[in-house]
Amino acid sequence: MNRDRLRTEIPPAIVAALDASDAVTTWCDAPNPLWDLVTRTVIVRLGRELLQDGGALGWDRFLATCSSPALKAVGPALPHRTLGAYTVARPLCEWFEAWGAEDAVRQKM
Repeated sequence: MNRDRLRTEIPPAIVAALDASDAVTTWCDAPNPLWDLVTRTVIVRLGRELLQDGGALGWDRFLATCSSPALKAVGPALPHRTLGAYTVARPLCEWFEAWGAEDAVRQKM
């Protein structure tokens, strides 16, 4: 996953906690699953935001006012008339480079 992109979507305190968890997992020589878990959670949250009101958002207004770099990058390329969990999950997973997460996040949207 792309940690730099994830860092732009979450509060600094969460970033600090994730960085601290890296120190622990490095010390015990274990993989850190927290980054993946947080990435998937952020993708689900952003996907739900895109799908609110049945996907019938005022796109120009929404994209102009949203603060999410991911939504600003992914939103303009989405097929706005046919929004659904499938059409939203894939581009968000690609944006965050969350390979293999698409099915799991789509089911939670």
